[in-house]
Amino acid sequence: AQELEQDAGVRVVVFTGAGDEAFSAGADIKDFDRYRSDSAKAKVYAAAFDGALDATEALSKPTVCLIKGFCVGGGCELAMATDIRVAANNSRFGIPVARLGILVGYGEMRRLVNLVGPGNASYILLSGRLIDAQEALRIGLVHRVLTLDEIKDGSYDLALEMASLAPLSHRRNKQILQTV
Repeated sequence: AQELEQDAGVRVVVFTGAGDEAFSAGADIKDFDRYRSDSAKAKVYAAAFDGALDATEALSKPTVCLIKGFCVGGGCELAMATDIRVAANNSRFGIPVARLGILVGYGEMRRLVNLVGPGNASYILLSGRLIDAQEALRIGLVHRVLTLDEIKDGSYDLALEMASLAPLSHRRNKQILQTV
């Protein structure tokens, strides 16, 4: 994040997954014993994860999340740390922590509630269910839904349009948005 922040040639940052099937399916449950099996390990894991999300959110440059397929758990939490989320119509969202017996962090909870409101946040967290792209759009989790054929061009066109705008305005507006 620090390199992106300091590079004047970078005006907008686009986050995307590797393919059409998943933006991110979240943390690998098989690694939980290795990284979360006791409170000391869990604190280290949480600090690293929260630090990455906080750094993403704190970037002074606009961030766009291009989401295709599954956007679940930590992947959904990363998407929520970006400024604008554009989803393909095959996307599915959720934070199924109730199925795993774990909690979301305070920052992640704040982002979720700020985006979708307390009622929808309760549904997402307490049901453990996944929602489709249209439902995510309806509740405010994403800003736009496009087809798989449209999403790459639509997201990058938006990023290019934003990159042509005033960086100082972006920086100051983001600072103000983070204080309200």
